[in-house]
Amino acid sequence: MSAYRLADADGIELLRAVRAEHPGLPFVLYTAAGSERIASEAIAAGVTDYVRREDGGRDELAERVRAAAATDRADRAGGDGEHGTGGGMAAALRLKERAMDAAPVGITISDPALPDNPMVYVNDAFEELTGYPRSASIGRNCRFLQGEGSDPATVAAMREAINAGEPVSVELRNYRRDGELFWNAVDIAPIRDDEGTLTHFVGFQTDITNRKRAEAAAERAAAAAEAERATLERLLERINGVVREVTEAVVQATVRGELEDAVCERLTASEPYAFAWIGEREVAAERVTERTRGGSATGAGEDEPADDRITVALDGDRTIGGDGTTAIARALDSRELRVARSGTADAGDADGPGGAGPADADRAAWQGWPATAAVPLVCRDSCYGVLCVHAARSDAFDVHERAVLEAMGRTVAAGIDAAESRRVLVADDVVELELALGDPEAFFVSIAERAGCRLEYGGSLAREDGSSLVFFTAEGAPAAAVLAAAEECADLDGAAIVADHGDVRLIECDVAGSSVVTMLAEWGATTESIVADPDGARLRVELAREADARALVAALDEHYAGVELVGYHERERPARTEREAAAALADRLTDRQRTALQRAHLAGFFERPRRMTGDELAASMGVSRSTFHQHLRAAERKLVATFFETAADA
Repeated sequence: MSAYRLADADGIELLRAVRAEHPGLPFVLYTAAGSERIASEAIAAGVTDYVRREDGGRDELAERVRAAAATDRADRAGGDGEHGTGGGMAAALRLKERAMDAAPVGITISDPALPDNPMVYVNDAFEELTGYPRSASIGRNCRFLQGEGSDPATVAAMREAINAGEPVSVELRNYRRDGELFWNAVDIAPIRDDEGTLTHFVGFQTDITNRKRAEAAAERAAAAAEAERATLERLLERINGVVREVTEAVVQATVRGELEDAVCERLTASEPYAFAWIGEREVAAERVTERTRGGSATGAGEDEPADDRITVALDGDRTIGGDGTTAIARALDSRELRVARSGTADAGDADGPGGAGPADADRAAWQGWPATAAVPLVCRDSCYGVLCVHAARSDAFDVHERAVLEAMGRTVAAGIDAAESRRVLVADDVVELELALGDPEAFFVSIAERAGCRLEYGGSLAREDGSSLVFFTAEGAPAAAVLAAAEECADLDGAAIVADHGDVRLIECDVAGSSVVTMLAEWGATTESIVADPDGARLRVELAREADARALVAALDEHYAGVELVGYHERERPARTEREAAAALADRLTDRQRTALQRAHLAGFFERPRRMTGDELAASMGVSRSTFHQHLRAAERKLVATFFETAADA
């Protein structure tokens, strides 16, 4: 295209007409000074090259035309062409462009030689990310994605780096074509020619909205936790230092028994509380049995009998004023604080005995005390028993004291929960539960029933967003039937066959929310096995003997229908130093490293001959072979380091 005036159309119209009939025909734009707008429009219309008069005039134009023609001939011939390697270079350039078009992140190229540094290339991912087609993006500066929600300081930092020809990485709020806000991770790098002259900028843009939302949710949760802590501190100031001392005891204690002893002793060290005890709800019987106490058990200060451990039956009539009514039973049922007063029950004492007094089996818990508060020890879904506080005054436990005691109960329960979490890794005494689960809403039951197969639990991996990967071996049904059954499960985001060994297959289930395994882990329980067949599933769970097994079963029953406790065994477990080593290793591994190691183990990668190759495992993780081996080698190094450190400490 030259500077000669056209009779019936301008140069841009001519370019578009040529492109419509001959998309690959070389077309060089020759512009006059001040014609930058025309240059931008020509780039958007697909011009091959452009020359400004002030850059070399007609001689430069002739050279550009010859170069464009030579490249075109080499492209059509598929050979070396006039310039020796023209065809190969053209093919390489086409390959790079196709690679950029197919890249999963937005890629843009801008030309700083043109006014306002407009984009001269955008890939498919950029169109999908922003909603703007190429025709609406080419020839414009990328700032059109910015709006009122974009941070001016971040924009200024990006502009300053571009003006200086330096790379820059920022996180910026941008707007899609439909006006929707999204968080954009922008990385911009300068491109220079062989002489070091800046020719273009390449930009990479990634949608990080989900990550930002997760970070905001974590900040809100942290702020809420901080607010709750501050509220608790303000409430503690309203009681005469008692709760502050109890909290100190909780922080200092490392063993549950030590913690409970300190709580009862410090509660009864000053008025109006004279006697306190902590009771545990037994799993096998409907009763609460005393674990520890502080103060005097007799209201009149009489000598206590040698064997006076408190036992409270919980299987009586629960109606207010009935013979079996106790604040303890109601507190455990409702998981809320309950108060009983001697002889009366006012509107604030929902479980006062109403003058009738407790049943004979419960009388030791109340005899001689004007007022008693029963505080359930609840942390998350676990109930660790009840704290009973007896006061020498009938006007004790007003609304402020109740609020503080409830908060104190949560604090004590949190301390017990922390102690039990440590204990479950090293405990010699454990409880083994066998559970039956027939709910078809449980995905492993549904898959076994629909596919007519047997599933056996092989491990799991929890993610930060609350979802998890759960592995099962499947036998007795074709792979297609197992995957088809998995697709029908609403709580799965997907499933894949990781390894197929003929009769036995390793299936990976992507659980969208909390799975039964993560739910059990939140209770401090270890999932030892899950076996599912068309008739239902059996789970074997291990937890510390002092954990609340009944509450755990009740929590499972709230999520799944037909949960039944079919086995309960208390036994002594020998010390397992490998559990401590496993816990130490788990803290060191990243999610990717653990996934690579677990998949390799379950898929028979370490066997000889290997049952699955590294390429297959890499493909199952959606990464390259080299990336998979990097994760696996890192995990192996940490595994070996943990082994030798453990051996040195033994």
